[in-house]
Amino acid sequence: MRDLTALCGRAAAGMAREIALIGLLMVVSVVGSRWVMAADFQPWQGESRRALEQQYARKPFILALWSLDCAYCAEDLRTLGAWVRQHPHVTLVTVNTDIGQATEAATFIDGLALPAHARWQFAGNDADRLRYQLDPAWYGELPRTYFYDARHQVQAISGRPAKDWLDNWGRSLP
Repeated sequence: MRDLTALCGRAAAGMAREIALIGLLMVVSVVGSRWVMAADFQPWQGESRRALEQQYARKPFILALWSLDCAYCAEDLRTLGAWVRQHPHVTLVTVNTDIGQATEAATFIDGLALPAHARWQFAGNDADRLRYQLDPAWYGELPRTYFYDARHQVQAISGRPAKDWLDNWGRSLP
């Protein structure tokens, strides 16, 4: 009986170590995923659009929203990236509307080989609230792009803008 009790005690101690190790790995995983979010994307929150508008005051920029699930977003981002390369005075800013998929989103956007740009991702747990705070007239259709001229007159487009439209918008910039 003592041998059985000792054996059960050792098994329980070994199990406790394994559970502690699993717990530690889970903590490292969560911290690591938060680091990935911080390293690759800035967290998009309720006031992020206003902060961008202040950051790029008197400068034209393009705010492009996308998602991993959007069938047209990759092509839209490639088009915008190529256009910005030809118009380096215009800044590209991208916002991933997926919550909690920073690693997948970083892999996706890195694969597009866009020019250097500010990268944001919806943060928190309420994408509907973030969409509404960004633009109450937007219902989540993607791609969604906001074109800011230097005076910050904004034109919002759902879907992919035509190349001719982009070129005309670029010619209208001071």
